Amino acid sequence: DPNFAFKLGMELLNDFSMITLLHLNEKGLQGYLKNLDFIGTQYLVSLCNDTSLVWLLAPTAAAAAAPKGALGKLAASLPTHIFAKGPFSMQQRVGAYFYKMALYMCIGTCTGTLGTCAVNAASPEQHTAVGKSAFAWAMFMGFSANTRYNIVNGIERVLDTVLGRQQAMLRAVVVGLRLGNNYLGGLTWVVWSRAIDLKPEKKEPAKKACCGGKAVTA
Repeated sequence: DPNFAFKLGMELLNDFSMITLLHLNEKGLQGYLKNLDFIGTQYLVSLCNDTSLVWLLAPTAAAAAAPKGALGKLAASLPTHIFAKGPFSMQQRVGAYFYKMALYMCIGTCTGTLGTCAVNAASPEQHTAVGKSAFAWAMFMGFSANTRYNIVNGIERVLDTVLGRQQAMLRAVVVGLRLGNNYLGGLTWVVWSRAIDLKPEKKEPAKKACCGGKAVTA
């Protein structure tokens, strides 16, 4: 894809902008600044997830070496996304969707865990549950992001056929398309994280126990 670097750059810029605008709209500036540690997790994880999504769904040239193992052969037989160009059967296209779902769920688990651990370490006065965050990102990546990006790549395939010779117009439409996709994704994440009550919790200060009438730090 000659526009791969452009799409990746716009994806990262769009996602950062959408996350910021959605949280400002929902929480206001004071709420945004107050929850910046938690929102920082979303920035960090989104950076990793966006790169993975754009990279893994991009059209690729056939590898010279033959794939090894049953899983490798299965992956090699599937299209990069369900609307990819090629003589693929419906079974292969559906298989590609679920294969990418499993792959993105693994990526979401890893990036959600690492991102949340990083923010917890940087903000000792607050704590976000690592297990819940990893689960939230796995579900979000596997279902929401996987579905949306497959559709986006399908639309871009049509646009590339129609506007292939008009690169400026093609890029302008791609920006609008991915901007809308990221807005929907950010909105979905806000609703999803609220539904499962994923938010940072303030750590309670160390309790003091009384011993012989004197306060002793626990």
